[in-house]
Amino acid sequence: MSVLLEVHGMSCAHCVASITSAVSPLPGVTAVDVALADGTVRVEGSPDVAAVTAAIEDVGYDVAAPPPEGAAALPPEGAAALPPEGAAAP
Repeated sequence: MSVLLEVHGMSCAHCVASITSAVSPLPGVTAVDVALADGTVRVEGSPDVAAVTAAIEDVGYDVAAPPPEGAAALPPEGAAALPPEGAAAP
């Protein structure tokens, strides 16, 4: 399972290192991928989203509101996402 968060204020390699260092040691985190170009942080594993958000904010970045509780988890990196039921496949 993975969680994708929109993070504002990232602009350089130091930002990537700061966020990775803050989030990686959290319980349930197996991998962290910071995408500067997209302004996102993907956290793999079964992390506590509130703890991840707090860790990112503690190192100085703004996190957009996480998806609502019960929202579908993102497919693992590289996995093909299925189109919504009834929608034509691309």
